Amino acid sequence: MEYGSGFSHATYSHSAAFVDDGSGKPAKDENGNVIVMCAHAPISEHKQLGNWDVLGLGGTGSIDYAAEDVFIADDLVFPILTAPPLRQKEFFSLGVVGLAAIGHTGWALGAGRRMLDEIAKFARSKSGRAGLIGESEKFWHDYGRAEARYRAARAFVFETWRDVEATVEAGSRMSTRQISLVHLAKSEIHEVGVDICNFAYRAGGGASLRAGVIQRTFREMMVAANHFTIAPSIVTSAGRDIGGIWSDRVWQFYDLIEKK
Repeated sequence: MEYGSGFSHATYSHSAAFVDDGSGKPAKDENGNVIVMCAHAPISEHKQLGNWDVLGLGGTGSIDYAAEDVFIADDLVFPILTAPPLRQKEFFSLGVVGLAAIGHTGWALGAGRRMLDEIAKFARSKSGRAGLIGESEKFWHDYGRAEARYRAARAFVFETWRDVEATVEAGSRMSTRQISLVHLAKSEIHEVGVDICNFAYRAGGGASLRAGVIQRTFREMMVAANHFTIAPSIVTSAGRDIGGIWSDRVWQFYDLIEKK
């Protein structure tokens, strides 16, 4: 398995796999959908393969791993694409996709904010005479635009999650539209973060090249922006839902599918 997110820090694995139909092909359910099962097993039952020498987010320890002839009890296996959440209290009712969105969105909020703070601090330290970044009209114009975009994306995130929180507290499940907005807010805060990091990296000049918060935040944002949970296909589906083209569909994991 590749990209074992957080594997180096975990006690149990969380692995999705196809079910063999007996002929070497993926098994399908009665509706013709491929069956994907998720299994949990102790980390000690796996072989750790490393392969996490990456541009950024090295601290997540998301190494590759392998498992062979590992016994998995029935209560540690579930169909990840279709299984409803069993714990309905608090945010556990959001399921895997919802809980993952909280983590990814929250991280991007913090990373974008940190980069803005760092480049502003750097600019303040480089002022006092012509030619320094702190005296540049263009820098402060671009910084102001970046700050505005960040705050707009942050407001979208908070608006979306306040609505979700109210739904959860009422004991209800998220609607298709709410899930679409969660995906859009998650994507937007990452896209804004990428633009902020590009701006700060370029504005920082030579200081951005060397070890420090600006360089590290830039690298880690570039890695986070490539995560499959904010893939263009997800944003496209969410856009079609919000735009009324696919309003008759429902979310299944990260796909917007026709209602069965």
